Amino acid sequence: MPLMKIDLREGHDENYINTLLDVAYAAQQKNFHTPDGDRYQVVNEHKDYQMKVGDAGLGFKRTKDTIVFSIISRPRERADKEAFYAQLASELQAKLGLNPDDLVVSIVNNDSEDWSFGQGKAQFINGDL
Repeated sequence: MPLMKIDLREGHDENYINTLLDVAYAAQQKNFHTPDGDRYQVVNEHKDYQMKVGDAGLGFKRTKDTIVFSIISRPRERADKEAFYAQLASELQAKLGLNPDDLVVSIVNNDSEDWSFGQGKAQFINGDL
């Protein structure tokens, strides 16, 4: 049940976006141990001037291809997060040619009571899930 919010510059075709989403979903399932169908992904495209992504002083060479993942999720094990980061970078490079310097991921923790999947109900805490 992670919610992936993915920000990138506009101009990518449907195949690129679908590959991006599929790669991220596969990495989520493997490393966060989520079931089939637990897929919540939203892509936001921006004009060049709407994205300013620094390098935190680490010397990364960011380009117009930079992608930022903001992932809202239950707490995950550190090793699972590290494996997710590595798989995501590797697969995006292999399938989309994305330079790993252009990948930023931030995971924000939340818990069961922080989710409603519809109908104004808290399905995790009322027993529906």
